[in-house]
Amino acid sequence: MVAYSFKRRFETLIQSGEKRQTIRGKGKRRHARKGDQLQLYFGMRTKHCRKIIDDPVCLDSNEVILTFEKGEIVDIHVGGKSVDDLDAFAVSDGFEDISDMAQFWAENHQSGDYTGLSNPLVLVRW
Repeated sequence: MVAYSFKRRFETLIQSGEKRQTIRGKGKRRHARKGDQLQLYFGMRTKHCRKIIDDPVCLDSNEVILTFEKGEIVDIHVGGKSVDDLDAFAVSDGFEDISDMAQFWAENHQSGDYTGLSNPLVLVRW
């Protein structure tokens, strides 16, 4: 099982089924693979920790590349394929639109492009 922690803003979107994916940086720990059960938490490693929903199954995980220009996301590639509708992708990740997603990344992550080379990312869907 692989566990992921989410910010409060995503909790109700996960519960309603509107958010069914997450983008995470590749690190030392293994990310979920197709068929793995996931544990989705709010406030993991805090006294406020709680499970958001029962353990869903990972449908797939792929490398994702976010390309930024002047603070905006201008292109997204998932598993080597370009995403046609950036707003729809952003909505499925729990944002109002692609601008909201770009603003979240600017506020919560290091600045710079997320090209998958120096900052590899993975998209996990459930």
